[in-house]
Amino acid sequence: MTNISSSDAQVDLLVRKYKDKIEMLYRPKVVWLFGSRASGAATKHSDIDLIVVSSRFSSVRHLKRRSTFLRETGLANEYDLPVVDPLCYTPEEYSAGLQQPTIVAEAIASGVRLFGQEFVAQTGRIEP
Repeated sequence: MTNISSSDAQVDLLVRKYKDKIEMLYRPKVVWLFGSRASGAATKHSDIDLIVVSSRFSSVRHLKRRSTFLRETGLANEYDLPVVDPLCYTPEEYSAGLQQPTIVAEAIASGVRLFGQEFVAQTGRIEP
């Protein structure tokens, strides 16, 4: 996987518009794009699937993480982008998900790293 070199204008807009804010609020270890937008099979109705790994999620109940992330970043009210669907994990949950067949392992195997190369290198999962 490499940093985004996508021809998907919606993903490019997400990164340009929200990367700094996401990094400031969450200091993510890594953010992955997966699903149809990563594979190039997106239609105009496809959502943007993300895995966001941050220590900050340890203080947020698992069921509240998605809505909290969308609200705090402003993505909940973003109308220039398709729906953003983040899966929010702590570094420990992310690492555990790499050890077995989970959506984390599957997403990384076929996904695109948007940012967070250093942490990915530490977990040994730059490439599937």
